Amino acid sequence: HLALLDYLNGWLDRAERKALAALSEAERAGPLRPSGPGSGSGPGPGPGSGIERLVLAAVAVDRHELGRAQALLDEAARLPSATRDPVTAAGRALVTARLLLARGKARAAVEAADPAVSTAVASPWAASHEKLVASAAHLAEGRPDSAAEVLRGVSGDQPVCAVEAAALQLAAGRPRDAVDLLDGIRAEGPTGPAVAVGAALVRARVAEEAGDTVTARRLVAQALLDARRERLRRPFLGAGAWIRPLLATAPSRALAEGWLTPGPPRHGEQSRRGEPPRHAGPSRRGEPLRPEPLPSLLVAPELSGREHDVLERLARMMSTEEIAADLYLSVNTVKTHLKSVYRKLAVNRRGEAVRRARELRLL
Repeated sequence: HLALLDYLNGWLDRAERKALAALSEAERAGPLRPSGPGSGSGPGPGPGSGIERLVLAAVAVDRHELGRAQALLDEAARLPSATRDPVTAAGRALVTARLLLARGKARAAVEAADPAVSTAVASPWAASHEKLVASAAHLAEGRPDSAAEVLRGVSGDQPVCAVEAAALQLAAGRPRDAVDLLDGIRAEGPTGPAVAVGAALVRARVAEEAGDTVTARRLVAQALLDARRERLRRPFLGAGAWIRPLLATAPSRALAEGWLTPGPPRHGEQSRRGEPPRHAGPSRRGEPLRPEPLPSLLVAPELSGREHDVLERLARMMSTEEIAADLYLSVNTVKTHLKSVYRKLAVNRRGEAVRRARELRLL
């Protein structure tokens, strides 16, 4: 439970250490019986509440170690307490939802998060995280107004949720609401790097969109410094196209190499100069953690099927009215899809959208 509290306050490394210690203590009590009668597959996961594995899975999602996160979720689901403890049940639903979001499965993420609030009775943290998942799904499906509306109930009382909500408000085109959320954060104690990183990236994007590139670069560099020790990757990988040019400039490029962006080791060295030591704990059976390969920050954004249809017709120089007639949609619906495509591609005009889509091999 202490590990869970650390995670909810933005301290990934602390949460991981405490969860690994709890898992080690639980396993000393001995493994559970084999997974099947007469099976030679060995014992199942050791005893425990399951919360320790869920915390480790949540940390793995934030570090973009998605395969490890799935394995830990599967282990937690096999524990006897998995269906009895409401905190564990809510945590499993929310971590599963975050994992699905990281894999680009927005609708499945909403369905996975739905049980969280009803399972954990009157749980503010579960309710806030469920709203974040729903808002992110609306954004992914091209509904920024709905995404912003969902976030009305998220306040500064939970700093991690507040900074994620601020990032979503900004992505939905509401910078003032995003900044207000950050300014309203009320933390009873010191908040962790996840809060600092998220807040810095939101303020960096606000500065960049206001034309203050110097401030934006400084804030991104500070976010990288705070994030690299924790190997906190998801805020950068999910930030969108605006951050890519900033990460390509010094000193951000040097700060990101090796843990966020590819950086070949020098002369056989295991780590690049300046990169913090990798001290991830072992897995349940003692194997070293193997991070999932990092995606390129130049990967194409996720477009819905209808957005892709509109984009293809845009490349054929069809007018909005012609696209609407060809797809049997209203003109207003086509305009909504176009606005979403522009936002995801970080462009303002049709020609720029087609050019960027071809660069990203969407066309």
